[in-house]
Amino acid sequence: MSPKNTKPYAARSKHPSSTTLPLTFDPAVFPQIGKLIDRITAMLPTNNNWLTCILSFLPRLFLRLVIRPFLYLLFPANLFWPSLRPLKVSATVHMIRDEKNQLIDCVVWCCTDQRVLWDNGSFGKGILSRSNPTWLQRYLQSNGCSDSTKQAVFPEDLTRLRRQRRTAAGTNNRQDGTLEPTDLQPEIVEYQQSVEMEPVQLSPCEALFLVYSGVLDPRDLATQLPVSFDDLWSVFSLADCSLNIKYAAYYYYRARGWAVRSGVKFGSDFLLYNRGPSFSHSIYSVVVRQRHQPDIQDQMPHGCSELDDSWQYLFALNRVSVQVKKTLVVCFVDPPVETEKISDPSQYTIEELVISRFNPNAK
Repeated sequence: MSPKNTKPYAARSKHPSSTTLPLTFDPAVFPQIGKLIDRITAMLPTNNNWLTCILSFLPRLFLRLVIRPFLYLLFPANLFWPSLRPLKVSATVHMIRDEKNQLIDCVVWCCTDQRVLWDNGSFGKGILSRSNPTWLQRYLQSNGCSDSTKQAVFPEDLTRLRRQRRTAAGTNNRQDGTLEPTDLQPEIVEYQQSVEMEPVQLSPCEALFLVYSGVLDPRDLATQLPVSFDDLWSVFSLADCSLNIKYAAYYYYRARGWAVRSGVKFGSDFLLYNRGPSFSHSIYSVVVRQRHQPDIQDQMPHGCSELDDSWQYLFALNRVSVQVKKTLVVCFVDPPVETEKISDPSQYTIEELVISRFNPNAK
């Protein structure tokens, strides 16, 4: 049994980049001329006469299929009509080195288009927020710069309020549990560049997925040189020896329409959402396991240990999943035999197993 997606959210193809993020338009040099040409073609007569309909349809077809592609090919800039292209998100790669100047890890940050990444796939995490990058809205609201007259309540404010109430031990708490605007004011801190204060940090699987899909354009922070997919893969593999099977599972669920988030707070690898955390709670909690483990522990990379597959561990993890109303899924991944195809997710074989708790009282 495998999780069934009812609301597709990403592309269902080998390269799910076409519908992962929205498309944008390159502006035209003379857009008014293009609008005038479109208006003239739209004024061509149309009536019930089939001959007139054909004669009026041919100029429109010729304009769209011949003239426009020819102008886009002939001139480097768009003359009359804007050009539709996939969105390209820039990112900075922060290389982390040890005392011997050896590369051990890296962090991928997106300082622009944070809302685009979150609203179109729930990618990344705001470094000053719980998940959704809301620091700027909270900062503007606390300083009275928000355009909205109604004060919004963010999850970070609710968490701070609960902590304040627990600290106060009921001395100044209201008994009805209502929320007042004065209780939700965050601490005001002056920043010169408030817009860039909260970049979105991408997980290794998210960064690899977006680079592989052609959406992300990462560059090294120190050298400003482009960072390729293979470079990211080699760096992330140093920090996580099981990156290959986790990325294959991540790609597998993303390509089937699930919004995939980290499941570390529930002891699993991933959480699967129908549309994203902003719409509903996650349905499945996924644990990624390699079906054929190495027989000899010494053959595994340094710093890696064999994944715990004991039934006691699965029982405990399933109990946690049941308590938070999620279904536990064990995703078995078989890597390819050829080592040169280790970074290609299409070369992996994936099987799923749903773990459910037997309840003798249930009918």
